[in-house]
Amino acid sequence: MIKIEFPTVDGGLLPWEFNSGKEVIDEISPEMRPPARMMVIEAETIDGRIATITIPYSESDKINISFEDEE
Repeated sequence: MIKIEFPTVDGGLLPWEFNSGKEVIDEISPEMRPPARMMVIEAETIDGRIATITIPYSESDKINISFEDEE
């Protein structure tokens, strides 16, 4: 299960829930052809480390989360 939440400025919440990376990628980019192999999100943490979240376009492959100093 993949859950993405968007807390809104008025105190509400827009939740998205998906069963696979394929569902996430299809929702975000439904017209992309050929489809992406994966979605990669990189973000800098509060302490300056780079976190990378890799979501494969798959019904069965697992999501990977890594930090630049752990690679």
